Amino acid sequence: VNQVSLGVYHSCAVSQANALKCWGDGGDYELGFATTDDLGDDAGEMGANLSSVQFRATFVPFKVAAGYQHSCVLSTDSMLVCFGVNNYGECGAGSSDGYIIGPPTNITVVDLGSNFTP
Repeated sequence: VNQVSLGVYHSCAVSQANALKCWGDGGDYELGFATTDDLGDDAGEMGANLSSVQFRATFVPFKVAAGYQHSCVLSTDSMLVCFGVNNYGECGAGSSDGYIIGPPTNITVVDLGSNFTP
């Protein structure tokens, strides 16, 4: 494991091979899937049975931050995507839509401006 982030009710880890796995409360899409299933609360959901979050081919996960009901992932080339609750614009989607729903292959990269590199 390269990095782990613990939210209030969910956790995420980035592997040394740059794969992302998230588990815990999925009720607000914060695990990166198009489902609200909780993961890791039943036998057989962890380990090899826990799916990696899928990103577009050009997005390679590097770091993750698990928030209260959302997650943000930074790529190896400094792109940022966030998913989960977005009531106050915390996912950086340019709106306050209730949810930004994965998989992240469909999510727009957060625009932080050309003069800002995370």
